[in-house]
Amino acid sequence: MSRTGAYRAEPGSVASAQIAVRVGTYAWVIAGIIGTVVSTVNDGNVQLWILMSGIGIASGVLGLAFLRRKARGR
Repeated sequence: MSRTGAYRAEPGSVASAQIAVRVGTYAWVIAGIIGTVVSTVNDGNVQLWILMSGIGIASGVLGLAFLRRKARGR
């Protein structure tokens, strides 16, 4: 840590964060496709799809919060 208290990213941390975002984006696309198929097969059970989407959003937000705390060194 510098004397000014400014955060300096470690080498490779930016690249690993970019990879995490890319993998997360792919996971969202795949989950959307699977959710659409499941919704269609279950006679349009949209409530189940919304519930699964909510769980995905919550886990994504928690994952981003974890990465942000980890980047701060806590």
